[in-house]
Amino acid sequence: MEPADSGSDTAPALVLLAAGRGTRFGGPKQLATLGPRGETILDFSIYDARRAGFGRAVLVVRRDVRDVFERTIAGRWRQHLPVELVDQDDDSLSLGVARSAARQKPWGTGHAVLSVAGVVDTPFVAANADDFYGADAFRSLGAILRDPPAGPLPTFASLGFPLRDTLTDAGGVNRAVLRASRDGWLEEIEEIKAIDRDGRDGRYRTAAGESRRIAGETPVSTNIWGFTPAIFDMLESEFRDFVVEHGNREDTEFELPTVVNAVVRRGGARVRVLPGVGPWCGVTYPEDVAFVAATLRDLVDRGAYPRCLWA
Repeated sequence: MEPADSGSDTAPALVLLAAGRGTRFGGPKQLATLGPRGETILDFSIYDARRAGFGRAVLVVRRDVRDVFERTIAGRWRQHLPVELVDQDDDSLSLGVARSAARQKPWGTGHAVLSVAGVVDTPFVAANADDFYGADAFRSLGAILRDPPAGPLPTFASLGFPLRDTLTDAGGVNRAVLRASRDGWLEEIEEIKAIDRDGRDGRYRTAAGESRRIAGETPVSTNIWGFTPAIFDMLESEFRDFVVEHGNREDTEFELPTVVNAVVRRGGARVRVLPGVGPWCGVTYPEDVAFVAATLRDLVDRGAYPRCLWA
């Protein structure tokens, strides 16, 4: 295995959000074997983070699949870097909020990141477990976490991939549109649901039923962020407000882009928007498997990754 650039205790951590149920996919897509040797997307993300100098990986999982993650992902990577599993559905993580037995879904990506507050005390990247971001994503986020721009506010970071690269022919996807200033600082996030491919652009319907087009080059978040531990107090405050407003409703989730947007708009932090160069690919529907598998196979064949990531 290619050696890591740094293994110190102060190196950034990688937090992978792997507790989703994969409803549209039909199962835990985080564990889908998509690489040419049966690798998951998680394996590629951990490999990329390790060679970018990240010092540890933390996987946020559901209790009912924890043993599977322990035997597979954690089992094959612990000889190369520390790996810890955190149960997102642990009752102790709900901040004293009683979750109804009727609520089967996890609280959402914002709560998933909040769940590692007692585990992670260094800058970290939080990313979806079922999205492939590419080596440059971890290099660029790792660099800004190690050497953030000077300023009075906590500095976070996000990657903005062109919308056209994140769409699928299999169905609509949800994306967070990143609107940034000319000098690259996030000004607003607009979350848009059910975006369909329309040529090289995207199309969706507003709540009023109006059809809208989004230009294919529009930068969107696919839920990969660079944070410092300052985010945890912000998440906790927002989560308490979320529960007061929504309670245990099954149709609501505490989403990370919503929290980041709220924090930026009230001046609590600033977020640098970095260009995502990919290649990006992700699994939302079963029909996405062939494309993702072909992308990963091509990268291995071209020598961007070794034949065995954890050898």
